[in-house]
Amino acid sequence: MAEDIFPDKRPPIRALGDAPPVSNDWRVPDLVERATNYGNQVAVMPHMPKELLRFLHLKLYESARMRKRARWPGGGFLNWALGEGEPDYIHCAGSHLRQILEVLSVEPPANIERMAQYALSVGWAQQAYDRLCDEMGVKKTRF
Repeated sequence: MAEDIFPDKRPPIRALGDAPPVSNDWRVPDLVERATNYGNQVAVMPHMPKELLRFLHLKLYESARMRKRARWPGGGFLNWALGEGEPDYIHCAGSHLRQILEVLSVEPPANIERMAQYALSVGWAQQAYDRLCDEMGVKKTRF
């Protein structure tokens, strides 16, 4: 079981929004919506272990950049303007969240929707990244 590394007891997982609706209608005016739905479904496809490692690496790198930017006076505003969210959480789809929790040997909650967006604490993401690096024999990066 992964340990909670946050002394202030912030939740390690938060739901960000509902899954986008999926249309089963094939009328010509709905082709753009249909293509968008297809793109949404491709974006939440489960990763292979090496791809999951790359995904976590990128998300942790982005989080470190946000934390670094937030140190100077305009950095918080810049993070907000860029739409980058919070430096203490990474955003991921429910399917990726399930995979990350499985790497940590944590039972994923049953109510996680595959296409919904969630925020996962950077501490848990770092633990999953470290564990994947150990399993694959890849050098760890500290962010």
